[in-house]
Amino acid sequence: MSSKLQTIVKVIQTFGFIELFRLVIRKFSYETIQNSSSASAIYMEFNTIDQILTQLDLDLIGFKGEDLKNIRTEFNKVFDNSISKNRLSFFDSEYDIGYELAFLTYSLIRIFHPKLVVETGVAAGRSSSLILSALKANNYGTLQSFDITEKVGELIPNELLYLWKLKVLKGLSLKNKFRNEISKISNDFIFLHDSNHDLEWQKFELFTCISSRKCKFFLIDDASPALVDFLKDYFNANNIFLIQEERKISAFGYLK
Repeated sequence: MSSKLQTIVKVIQTFGFIELFRLVIRKFSYETIQNSSSASAIYMEFNTIDQILTQLDLDLIGFKGEDLKNIRTEFNKVFDNSISKNRLSFFDSEYDIGYELAFLTYSLIRIFHPKLVVETGVAAGRSSSLILSALKANNYGTLQSFDITEKVGELIPNELLYLWKLKVLKGLSLKNKFRNEISKISNDFIFLHDSNHDLEWQKFELFTCISSRKCKFFLIDDASPALVDFLKDYFNANNIFLIQEERKISAFGYLK
C-alpha cells in the first residue's frame, strides 16, 4: 500500500468519511497559512512572553520576574517529557502547539488559577498535557476539550485524565453544537483555539467564547495574517499580542 493511500486510510479511521473532505480543506488552509505567515512576518510587531505578562500588570498581584523564571523551568520539564513520547496516531508534530504559546498558556494558568480552561483541537494532546500539568500543579481547575473525533490525546498521561473532559462534536451542525456547549459554562475560563484554521471558523469560535462573557483570555495557535488584521481591527490593539514561533505566528488577547 502506498504512503498516500495509507494516509487516507488513517484519516478515515480517525475522522470518518464525513470529516475526510473537511480535513483536506483544512490541510490546504494550514499550508496557505504557513506560507503567508512566513511572508508577512516582517511586517508584524512581535512580543516576548515577558512583555505580555508585564502588560497584564502582574506586579499588582504580587507576581515577580523570579516567579516567571521558576515557571519556565517547571514548564520545560513537562514540555520535554511530552516530546519524548512515541506517537501511534494520525497526528504528528505538525499539529502541535508552538513552544512560546504553550509556555504563555501554562504561565497564565499557573498565575491566575482558572477554574476552567477550554481548548478546541486536541490532536495528539501536546497542548492538553501541558494545560493539565499546570492545573495539577495548581491543584485546582479542569480542562474541557473539543474535537471532531475521540481518537485524540495519546500524549496525555493517564494520571492527568481525571482533570480532563473531551467533548466530541460530529455531524453537519458543528456550530450549533459548539455554541450550545459554551452556553452551558458558568465559570470564567481561558480559551485556547487550535482546531480548524479557516478564518471564518476561527472568528466563530472566538466570538462564541467572548459572547459568553466568561472568556477572559484567548490564545490562538497558528494565526494567519488575515486573522491578525481582524483581531487588531475588532479589539483594542493594545490588548492583542503576536508571538513569532519557529514556523508560525500565534496570537494572544485579553478582555477587560
